[in-house]
Amino acid sequence: MVDEKMVLRLYCRTTVNIMNAGHDIIPSTVVADICGCSLYRARKIIKKLVDMGLLESAGEGGWDEEQPYIMRGYRLTRQGRKSKQYAKAQWDEAKICSKCFGGGSPYSYFKGFRSSTEFRRLT
Repeated sequence: MVDEKMVLRLYCRTTVNIMNAGHDIIPSTVVADICGCSLYRARKIIKKLVDMGLLESAGEGGWDEEQPYIMRGYRLTRQGRKSKQYAKAQWDEAKICSKCFGGGSPYSYFKGFRSSTEFRRLT
């Protein structure tokens, strides 16, 4: 069953993924598709996370190679980035980086993520 923890994990993993290039907005329709639930259920869970202060409404636009795009959805707040789920997602990403790139332990990558400019700015 899809719950708040599962959806928050999705947002955390998307935000910390190094292949994400800073695009951390996920529409509710995508949450429903990934989690395998109805759009109503996804929106209800997202509303709970917004009420808890973990997500916020967000929008983004720009140009890709051929045409403009507009994305409307939700992203993590500062409070969401301070959650245990976010730290767990960073640790998982650090393990992947250590395995793929070498040159350090998962802990050294994790420390780098936690001390990055983005994290200091948000806390």
